[in-house]
Amino acid sequence: MASQREVPVPVTRENNIAAAAAPDLTDTMTAKIMQSMSASHSDGTLKTYASAWRRFESWCQTNQHAALPA
Repeated sequence: MASQREVPVPVTRENNIAAAAAPDLTDTMTAKIMQSMSASHSDGTLKTYASAWRRFESWCQTNQHAALPA
């Protein structure tokens, strides 16, 4: 049986009361959502993102900055 993930409940700034109930997602459901999100970007887009990230990491290293947290 898949375990349940704990998802934080959104809270409004004005009154600290939950704005909506968080969904109970199993690991299987979470994996399906992640797979769907991954498939929503073309290979070219993913390659561009990866290239930009490598350039950013290189710049950070050259300038003695941490890439994450950015």
